[in-house]
Amino acid sequence: MIEKDLDDQALGATGLAQGRKLTADDYIEIQQLYAQYNIAIDSGHAEGYAATFTPDGVFNTSNGHDALVRFIHRWRETMKGAKDFAGAEFIACGKWHVLDLH
Repeated sequence: MIEKDLDDQALGATGLAQGRKLTADDYIEIQQLYAQYNIAIDSGHAEGYAATFTPDGVFNTSNGHDALVRFIHRWRETMKGAKDFAGAEFIACGKWHVLDLH
């Protein structure tokens, strides 16, 4: 049931033809994309972040490559000096996301 729900969500989100079952390689590629996205945003690599989207990609009100790059610059500026739950400075410590989809 969960696998079917995930497949249905991914098919709808990616525009794949209805009825196509995601392969293990599809799931790996999706996980790698999540990792690239998170590493880029955490490290402030705006071009890398924008590259995880299609050229006309949209995130909230950021439409297209240049707007996505500007979003990361604004986000990094906003987060300067912010602390995580342990009191470490967010920007200075270079947070990394660990993806475990078990």
